[in-house]
Amino acid sequence: MTARPHIRKAAIGLVVTGALLAAMAALAWAAGTYLVRPAPTAVGPLPAGAEAIGFDSRSGARIRGWWFARDNARGSVVLMHGLRANRKAMMRRARLVNELGYAALVFDFQAHGESAGSVITFGHLESLDAVAAVDFARQRTADGSLFVIGMSMGGAAALLAEPALAVDGLVLEAVYLDITGAIANRLSMRLPFGRIATPLLSAQIELRLDIPVERLSPIAAAPRNRTPALLFAGTADRRTTADDTRRLARAFGGEQTLVWFERAAHVDLLEFDPILYRHEIAKFFERNRR
Repeated sequence: MTARPHIRKAAIGLVVTGALLAAMAALAWAAGTYLVRPAPTAVGPLPAGAEAIGFDSRSGARIRGWWFARDNARGSVVLMHGLRANRKAMMRRARLVNELGYAALVFDFQAHGESAGSVITFGHLESLDAVAAVDFARQRTADGSLFVIGMSMGGAAALLAEPALAVDGLVLEAVYLDITGAIANRLSMRLPFGRIATPLLSAQIELRLDIPVERLSPIAAAPRNRTPALLFAGTADRRTTADDTRRLARAFGGEQTLVWFERAAHVDLLEFDPILYRHEIAKFFERNRR
């Protein structure tokens, strides 16, 4: 006896659905593999005026970086790069803060650039590097002000540090609210119904990294940061949306200032509008320095 047509169609539908789900799972696993894979890079020769430095982090990595001293420095600024980048991404900011009278520290997070590390953790282990970097800068400029500028994942690492970083001010650029939302935003940019695949990636966080997804939540960490915060955001950013940034600003335990870069996406905001960037940074430093 042959199967009825509607039964055959149902069976074919189940097979096709199963194949699609298997393909989505395979793609999600491949994407997760790429995202957590280390991003080692030879950063090139020592820039003029820089000192090659290294310090140990509780992440287990020896952190590599450059220190830009400044005669009669008002203090120092620690610059923290974004995901899969390295210290070179923060070089223009280092030059800027030098011009404003501050020493600057640029460094590679663990598993980035020339720092050791076996896996990228989206701010978790990197927060331990943030603590070590701030401690290093404090030792170099003990009597001056100390600020942090964190871009994207670098800003998340600064917020996730426990206890909160002992600095005079935080400058945060396009920082994600929590890892699940960050994944959903990025998937929706690439696929018409990308958000439905979010669990396939977020579930890998604990599986691959042994980190609860709740731990990767800058918005949950923001209330414990009582230091003044300056938040930069692009109005056209689809990775960290305008609503995300407003919510993060409202979550802070201390004074916060939100500055919009009109029509900017998830880009280098200093390059996008150097005049606005410099003006707001200089004003923030002056208002909050010792």
